[in-house]
Order: sequence, then structure tokens, then C-alpha cells
Amino acid sequence: ARTVTRITRTAAAVLWASRMRVAVADSGVGNVHSVLRAVTRAADDAGLSARTELTADLATLRRADALVVPGHGAFGAIADAMQGGLGEVLGERIRAGAPYLGICLGLQVLFEGSDEAPGARGLGILRGHVARLAPGRAPSPWAALRCRRGS
Repeated sequence: ARTVTRITRTAAAVLWASRMRVAVADSGVGNVHSVLRAVTRAADDAGLSARTELTADLATLRRADALVVPGHGAFGAIADAMQGGLGEVLGERIRAGAPYLGICLGLQVLFEGSDEAPGARGLGILRGHVARLAPGRAPSPWAALRCRRGS
């Protein structure tokens, strides 16, 4: 029984280590718990062997196979969150080819800056500035829908 337990533990360790590690970066900006649940469920639904983890630890982010960076709020807040090593680690991983999913501000911060926070610097992975939409321009396809009574 002892040998079987040892083999089982070893097999479990190998299987655990072979799973894709997906890190959801906790930058302090955004609804990270709902994103973590969504990423975990998406992997499960697709039948993928993935280990998802919410983390602000830079070493864990460096070891991750894929990164998810959610963000909600103002560009200046996420630009501030990128200080202290987080931005550097994300830049390293992106340049190394790690898959990256930026949600809302997590995508915007890849640019050099934003009209929303003049002077706040993004990561500069993508050239350009995030521009404010012109007044009256619909930010989403459903915003232009017109409902008729009785439909």
C-alpha cells in the first residue's frame, strides 16, 4: 500500500505540474473574482487541463503559462498598478510569447497612454494612445437597438 501511495502522489505531482498555469493578475483594479471563475469555467467547459490562480505575486506571474489581466475603472489607476514590478513582469511575459488576455483596462494598459489620464504611462507594448469616443458614438452594438412596443 505504501508503494501505491507513493506512486499515486508522484503521478499526481507530475499531472499537476503538466497542467497549464493561468494566472489572473490581481492588480487591485477590477472584479477579479468573477474573471477567475469565468476563466476556470471556460477551461473546464473546453476540457482543458488548466490550473487558474488569482495572484499579485510577481514570481507566480513569471511562471504562468498564460496571463489574464482584468481592469475596471480609470486608466490612471491601472497605470499606477503597473508600477512596482507588475508592468515589467507582464511586459517580459508578453515579449516571451505568453498568451495574454487583457479585459477592459487590462487591454488599454498595453498602449502607451490614454486620453483619460494624460501623463499616465501604459506599458507601451502596443504603439498608440487610447482615445475617448466621440460624444454620441455608441460604444457597443446593442446601444443602437431600438425597441418597439409589442415586439
